[in-house]
Order: sequence, then C-alpha cells, then structure tokens
Amino acid sequence: CCKTCGFGCNGGFPQGAWSYFKKTGLVTGGNYNSNEGCRPYSIAACDHHVNKTLPPVSLK
Repeated sequence: CCKTCGFGCNGGFPQGAWSYFKKTGLVTGGNYNSNEGCRPYSIAACDHHVNKTLPPVSLK
C-alpha cells in the first residue's frame, strides 16, 4: 500500500503515487500463481473478490 499517495477516496497526491509506482511496480499480470503477464498477483484470491467459488478469507 502506498502510504504517501493520499487519502483514499478523499483525494490524493499524484507525485506520491507515481513515485510509488516507479519504486515498487504494480500488478500487471494474471491471477495468483498464474505466471501470466509481467507481475502476477502475489497473494491468492478469496471468496470476497470472486463469485463464491473459493474458501473465505482466513484472518490468522
């Protein structure tokens, strides 16, 4: 998460977001463990983000 990018839905700082993007990159690939694209998601999907086909999130 970009802690210097702004205030979520209440506004932001484009320069902070751009600096974060240049330094850390962004997800540009496919789903977790798919090896698609340049940088796939690094965490698995959960039922919160799909159509009820995955187990619920574990809050451990």
